[in-house]
Amino acid sequence: MNNAIIAQDPDIQRSLAPLQTKREEAKAYFEKHGYPHSKLEDWKYVPVHRIIAPAYENPAPDAGGSVDRDAFAAYPLTSLDAWYLVFVNGWFSAELSQVPSPEEGILIGALSDEQVLAQAAPYLGNVATLESGFVASNTMGFTDGAFIHTAAGKTLDKPVVVYHLTVAHDAPLKIRPRNLFVAESNSSFKVVEIFAGDASREALTNMVTELKAEQDAVVDYTKLQLETGSNFHVGYTEIEQHKNASVDTHIISLDGAFVRNNLHFRLMDKQCRSIMNGLYLLSGNQFLDNHTRVNHNSPECYSDQLYKGIINEQATAVFNGKIFVEKDAQKTNAYQRNINILLSDEATVNTKPQLEIFADDVRCTHGATSGHLDEEAVFYLRSRGLSEKDAKRMLLRAYSEEVIGKLQVEELIAPLMKIAAEKFKD
Repeated sequence: MNNAIIAQDPDIQRSLAPLQTKREEAKAYFEKHGYPHSKLEDWKYVPVHRIIAPAYENPAPDAGGSVDRDAFAAYPLTSLDAWYLVFVNGWFSAELSQVPSPEEGILIGALSDEQVLAQAAPYLGNVATLESGFVASNTMGFTDGAFIHTAAGKTLDKPVVVYHLTVAHDAPLKIRPRNLFVAESNSSFKVVEIFAGDASREALTNMVTELKAEQDAVVDYTKLQLETGSNFHVGYTEIEQHKNASVDTHIISLDGAFVRNNLHFRLMDKQCRSIMNGLYLLSGNQFLDNHTRVNHNSPECYSDQLYKGIINEQATAVFNGKIFVEKDAQKTNAYQRNINILLSDEATVNTKPQLEIFADDVRCTHGATSGHLDEEAVFYLRSRGLSEKDAKRMLLRAYSEEVIGKLQVEELIAPLMKIAAEKFKD
């Protein structure tokens, strides 16, 4: 059974015709290509079979009402000074959400609302391309999701938290949310996507988020992965920027059994600014793969990415960062760094930064390092009276804080540092 949202109003159905065409194209793509596999270069380190094997069911449309306020409050970061759009097993929960009163030029809502879906339809599928079976599967049957739209010159007074809560217990679930964020010219907002939950059965979140920043728009986007239990996550965040637009991203992965993050930027006009900060802390048998791609299609743009990881026990991390500088993208400045600390001899990291440059007047650098904690730094701290364990904790805290401290939603910093500290307290 496919519980993809379907509008009932005839006028709205007509407005959704382009979306239906995209669904049909996605279905054809999926039937031809299926899910990706390890023979593909971008998926060579990813055990996809592990997450597609369960006999998944689609969550029921009433899933949003299965968690009350008291239960929701027990999860992290549920009481920030922010607007909330909350989705339980992929479906909107009006009871747990709090959105601003209607205001001209600002729309925040859920795609399961036919009126919201009708306004989102012209944008859906225009930023995210059919580049894998996961995107195709999401496009075919996304259930619900968040829509944020700011008209020209508008600014949201508070961040918007899009909270995805997974609570699968009775059967394996395939959850397919779809988010769309649009900032028109000279508008701005901050959005925080949080993934949390404690699924006791397998639950695959197949996520697609599209973000369009038009001329002079400013957007700050944070993605926090705090899922526990048997949660699997494959997410695509696709971003399109136009002239002088600025987008900061922060991808913080502190939990999750299996995570694949895809972050793709397309810089479509001059003087775009794109920032990518990432942090991942892994332990046990956790697996995480971060894939970033920045397409510099126009001149005079700037991109900078810093991804840092701490990998412990038998965990595995993958980082693949690509920067493409097209022929006409002169005076590009693009930087990329991936830095990893391995805390055990059994921890694994595969890192591959890449540059493909077809212009000649550019400044681009990339690099990757993997190693253990600096023994001299540990010795120095121990000589100042700290135990070895406390010395290592202090160094790991400072290492994590370089990324977490860059968050523009400052209310997130202290609780995330606390959660991060718990990961390496032993």
